[in-house]
Amino acid sequence: MNTLIRQIKGAISEKIPAVEVDVETAELASLSFTHPAHRATVLVIAERGDNRQPLATLAIFILIDDWFDVQKDPAAVTKLLQLNTALMSCAIGVLQLGDEEMATTLCRRLPASEVDPTTVLDLIEGMVWEYANAAGFMEAAEVAEA
Repeated sequence: MNTLIRQIKGAISEKIPAVEVDVETAELASLSFTHPAHRATVLVIAERGDNRQPLATLAIFILIDDWFDVQKDPAAVTKLLQLNTALMSCAIGVLQLGDEEMATTLCRRLPASEVDPTTVLDLIEGMVWEYANAAGFMEAAEVAEA
């Protein structure tokens, strides 16, 4: 898994120099960076398969909000989770980051064998675009420009 993460890091580093490899073992490897345009934290995790999930996978997580802030407003939670019916290539979930830290996150999981390291940044960009479009941010930006 660490070979795949190193290849992805090499491909992403051409456009985003501050990519940090966080975990590196035979079973699990990950990298993270802050996207310079979106200011979102991105985690890419490669995992060897196990009994629960036999295929090796690549998971992409884009942290979009602190879950505890969103959780304070039931209407915001409902609106956010309703976006899952509009999103086709990714989903919105809650990711546990630490003992007391949780983030609302765009999520996508792919078979590791089918991932081209040079396309991972494009996958990330596509996830952000799809979320922004489904959430109405693209439309709001177009109205603001006019």
